[in-house]
Amino acid sequence: MTVRKYFFSCALLLFGCSGVVESSFESMAAGFALRFGVQEIRARELAEFQPDLIVDVRTAAEQSVSVLPGSVLASPGTDLSALPQFAAASRIVVYCAGGYRSARSISHVSPEKAAGKALLNLHGGILAYANAGLPLVTLVGTPTRKVHGYNEAWVKFVRAPAEGVTKPDLEQ
Repeated sequence: MTVRKYFFSCALLLFGCSGVVESSFESMAAGFALRFGVQEIRARELAEFQPDLIVDVRTAAEQSVSVLPGSVLASPGTDLSALPQFAAASRIVVYCAGGYRSARSISHVSPEKAAGKALLNLHGGILAYANAGLPLVTLVGTPTRKVHGYNEAWVKFVRAPAEGVTKPDLEQ
């Protein structure tokens, strides 16, 4: 995605064009997988896919608000193939806020280490997952509707019943 498209998308957020904003988010999310040449999965397909491993590559502040149930926490830029669970897993889903960092992480896994694995980017990241009304939990396993929106512009992509926030949840 070009810088021009990113700024155009952010401008749309500021002007409150909700229908355009949603399609803009969809376009950006699709562009992340294309840019990095990775396969992706949609939030509603996740349960049926039954991944062996779900990896969250967001920052600790983002993860402190909520995660997908059963996620393994990693930092942005983590070598996915170095995770202890990676070798035994054959169906792996990686996510971040919107799909950019997770797509980039997947693209860094060598073809040799990815061989025989379904290594998929969660389309639209945790934001699309939350917007689909799917379950989120805190780090201690408590159900929540809160999701860290990455920044003030991206939090505007969050739709009810989810609640977008940009600060860590200190009340866990």
